[in-house]
This record gives sequence, structure tokens and C-alpha cells, in this order.
Amino acid sequence: MREITCCFTGHRPQNLAFGSDEAHEACLRVKAELDARVREAVDDGYRVFLSGMALGADIWAAETVLALKERVPGISLCCILPCATQASRWNRAQRARHERILSLCDEAVTMRPVYTRACMFERNREMIGRSGRLIAVYDGRGRGGTCFTVKLALCEGLEVVTIDPGGGGESLP
Repeated sequence: MREITCCFTGHRPQNLAFGSDEAHEACLRVKAELDARVREAVDDGYRVFLSGMALGADIWAAETVLALKERVPGISLCCILPCATQASRWNRAQRARHERILSLCDEAVTMRPVYTRACMFERNREMIGRSGRLIAVYDGRGRGGTCFTVKLALCEGLEVVTIDPGGGGESLP
């Protein structure tokens, strides 16, 4: 299954130069690049896509897969939630978007009932363990959850495709 599964990681809005402005030119470029990379993955035989459902890149990736599902039969979206309370502190619009994606996905897996210090890492490890490719919206900074996930994917032998959101971060060691 790993050879047909692709997962996503990426920065949250507060870590992007354009923040939550999804109409910003840089955000539109990132979303277009996500669409191109997902289509490329489908062309390469990937059929299952995993999203960790965090704000920012994870949500955009999930929406990209859902939009493509309408035109390409045989692909699926699985949402891997770190905890059941993931969206509980988000604003109303963010929670509605999260719930909409969950209602349309093919499968949802929840790692923990409530937030723990380790649940995000458990989610990331689960996605990497199931996947053959990682698509990362990653600016190269040498710390944080996105960096950890990219490094883990490389250690596990996954193909890593990066999309630079234009943040000008540090490169990986």
C-alpha cells in the first residue's frame, strides 16, 4: 500500500509570509503548485492521499485532492487527525472547513481522543509509515514540525517533493 500512498506536510499560516491571506499571490502560487504535484503523483500511480488536517498546507492539500477526485476516479483522501479535538480552538469558519473536508474524505483516522504533547508527532509518523511520497510545503527552516516530518520521510526512504512557499528559510543540514 505504501507505494500507492502519498502524504502531505507544510507550514501553518502563522509561519508563512502571507499568513492567512489565501488571495495573496504567493498563496495562490502554492495552491497551484500543490495541484500540479498532486496531479503528478496521480500520473505516477499514487491513489491514496493522506492529510494531517492542520491549518494551512494540510487543509489546502486535502481540498486539492477532493477537487481532483471529482474528475479522476479511483483516488481517495484519508485524514489522519492527531486528536479528536484538533479544531476545537479554531474559529467558526476554520472549524466548518475542517468538518466539510472530513465529511467528504474516504477515511478519517484519529490518533488520540484529546491533545497530548506527542500526538502531532504520532500523526506525522503514521502518515510517513503509510506513504511512499511526501509533498511538503516547506521553506527549508531547520526546526519545527514540517522540518521534522521532511527529515523523517528522508530517513525512511520516501521521495520528498518540496514546494517553497517563498519564506526564505534555512536549508536542511
